[in-house]
Amino acid sequence: MMRRNVLIAMGNSSCGKSELLKIARAKFGGEGLDFKMITDRQLLAMKVKEDIENGYVIKDVEDRKAHVSKYAICFNHGVEDLNRSEFWVRDGTLLNEAHKLMANMAVNGIEEGNSLNLLLEWTIAPTVKKFAVLPQGSVPLLQSAEDGVRLLWEVKNDVVPGEIVIVGIDADFRYRKERNKRRGAHMIDADFFNFAFNDGKEGEGKLNESQIKRLGRIGITAMDYNNNYDDQRGYIKEMTETICPWVIQQFKEGGRGHPERER
Repeated sequence: MMRRNVLIAMGNSSCGKSELLKIARAKFGGEGLDFKMITDRQLLAMKVKEDIENGYVIKDVEDRKAHVSKYAICFNHGVEDLNRSEFWVRDGTLLNEAHKLMANMAVNGIEEGNSLNLLLEWTIAPTVKKFAVLPQGSVPLLQSAEDGVRLLWEVKNDVVPGEIVIVGIDADFRYRKERNKRRGAHMIDADFFNFAFNDGKEGEGKLNESQIKRLGRIGITAMDYNNNYDDQRGYIKEMTETICPWVIQQFKEGGRGHPERER
């Protein structure tokens, strides 16, 4: 069985997950490691597309025509690039399914080949119980760090050939709010960002020590990194010079402990 390695960047919105994975892909390529990158938003867009195709009606939603299905509202259904799909979910059903799929990918691989190395972007945040627009049901959005740990435990596999490493990135809400404002066309609506991606309680929007230890019991190496930088050059430097080399070491040797930070 071929060796397979997985890096999961896990953290709240605008904490620095995408930047880490972009740096990691370049660093790993220099080590001869080829990775496929998958985000939970891509998986959610796929779930939304499937739900629309199961049946929909056309409605006006906040002055825009939309395909409205049982669990989703899509404003540009049919777009070929799912990264450009514009949608809302009507309750937690589809994102919960997307995160369950991501946990299974991390542990058991993907259909293209279970030996494929993966870079996974996994967003965590406080649980959302109610949705304001065209609500469908009462299924909460289970997106906390605790839910992520639970899903990984549910699909744990004693014969995973390789290393699964999680870099949990956290940043206080005031830093993330400013970064979200700077994301231009891709920004999340400010009101929804305040509602769905606040810091929450301990163990919701960031990994805590107890969760890191529990992941260790199923063979997953995890660490928490605080990205409270005003200037992202410091974050990029540490990801490039400290965190990514440490992840590569885990892939090569396994179980080497957490890297020391410069500050």
